[in-house]
Amino acid sequence: MEIKLNTEIERAMSDAINIAEHSHHEYLTPEHLLLSMLRTTSLSQSMEPYGNVKQLEKELRTYVRNLEKVENEEDLMPDFSAQMHSVILYVTHVCEEDGIQHINIPLVLRGILRLEDSWAAYLLKKTLGKNLDALLWEMEMMTPEEQEETDDDFNQKDGEQRQEEEWLKYVTCLNDIVDRHNPLIG
Repeated sequence: MEIKLNTEIERAMSDAINIAEHSHHEYLTPEHLLLSMLRTTSLSQSMEPYGNVKQLEKELRTYVRNLEKVENEEDLMPDFSAQMHSVILYVTHVCEEDGIQHINIPLVLRGILRLEDSWAAYLLKKTLGKNLDALLWEMEMMTPEEQEETDDDFNQKDGEQRQEEEWLKYVTCLNDIVDRHNPLIG
């Protein structure tokens, strides 16, 4: 199965690479990606009701600005950091397990939040606090792929329920009639 980035994540990844290149960073980190997601996707708009997005962006910029720079390297293409590899591995694993074809924002956020010793995860948790699960749930419900999948599941269950009702006309469930009979035998 081929896993693709949705357009927002594709744009965010491209922007994150640009941030790392222009800052002369050797590695692309989850902090670069989270910062670019806030700048180029609907994430900041979705987060507005749940936490201070401007403060999160400011703290991420400060963190990224203070990362170690590589000197005398022109046209350096940053490699993925170990944490970024972990995020990508988690996301692709979930996609393969669940049959998801497009990587989306909530999935990447869940990958970032699973990281230990990550400023991106720490800052997300600090900014959103108890509202983190509510934000992720809302974003997952609003994703078009998820909505189509939910609609398909509902229609399939509705059809199965109708089929189930048809055959029930011809059988008697003993659990339904047990109260009318004495359970003692003999």
